[in-house]
Amino acid sequence: MSLSMEHEAPIELCREHPEVVPAILMHLLKVKLPYFSRVRVTDPGTRTLVPTGQRSDAAVVLEDNGKPVVAAILEPQGRIDPGKWFAWPKYVADLHAEVRCDTYLIVLALTRSVAAWARQPIGSFLPGHGLVPRVIGPDDVPRVGSLKEACAEPWLAALAAMMHADDESGPEEALVAVQAARQTGGVDQAWWLYQLLRAIMTKERYQRLEEFIMLHPDVYLPKTDFEWSQFNKGETKGKAEGEIKGKAEAIVRLLGLRQIAVNDEDRARIHAEREMPTLDRWFDRALMARSVSELFT
Repeated sequence: MSLSMEHEAPIELCREHPEVVPAILMHLLKVKLPYFSRVRVTDPGTRTLVPTGQRSDAAVVLEDNGKPVVAAILEPQGRIDPGKWFAWPKYVADLHAEVRCDTYLIVLALTRSVAAWARQPIGSFLPGHGLVPRVIGPDDVPRVGSLKEACAEPWLAALAAMMHADDESGPEEALVAVQAARQTGGVDQAWWLYQLLRAIMTKERYQRLEEFIMLHPDVYLPKTDFEWSQFNKGETKGKAEGEIKGKAEAIVRLLGLRQIAVNDEDRARIHAEREMPTLDRWFDRALMARSVSELFT
């Protein structure tokens, strides 16, 4: 059976930006994570010596100095499928045996009815206890709010835009998510997210999104070679103010995601910086730093 783009888009998001998984665990599932310095995607199809034809959609491992500290399986689910009761325990067991640390099964239910079904314990697995997936349904993903909020968690905002793509407010939320992607990741990341959202939206919602984008020059996305050349001429001198602010927000967000405290003075220093190379250097250091002071040394 072919998989829908609604199913594939969250997987693509996870593989391109695996940091969305610890954000899901922390902000949506309220899991207190240990310190980690790296997030990586692992191939869910390479864990068994004998191929079984079963593989999870996406697997992410959080590491500190090369040692796994938390792992998670992300499974988008668009329909009720009792066969998953026998596949999901295997996915988690395989990953758990590989990484030997706390391991979570996250089911991203694409509809409310699927979310209600997925929350049932898998009673035949360890009878009397069962395996209970950690389920995220449409009602569990906050809608995309302000641009400032979206820039603080741009890929969580992208996930929310996907989950609510065909709601009445879907195009407006998608626009904010694309704006946040551009401010924190640049025009290429905005274009990538725009294409994902375009693929899962109905024609009516997609047309509204394009209308909104045309009305917002700050999120203009060049589509032809000529448009790209003209766009790049305007980008050669420095970075847009919005991108600078977005990068500063991304640094603070990353430190928070890694549970590194940022006081008001350090936060102000990060937001006051206007040189993009410096912000880029601080962002890279934030991936491994154990304190804010290590950013500035």
